[in-house]
Amino acid sequence: MLDGKPGGAKIGLPSKEQAEIARLTRELAEERRKLATTETALEIMGKEGHLRRWRL
Repeated sequence: MLDGKPGGAKIGLPSKEQAEIARLTRELAEERRKLATTETALEIMGKEGHLRRWRL
């Protein structure tokens, strides 16, 4: 929406399509953060499980 606009340039309200794209972009970024957190947790749990087997 702001791509190619000089700083301080006036912009109008986003169109419905622009608003939808912005919403989906934010949603995608949030889901990617959640995925990264989940992958990290699974990696830690996997390593922890691996260590438990050696302790038995």
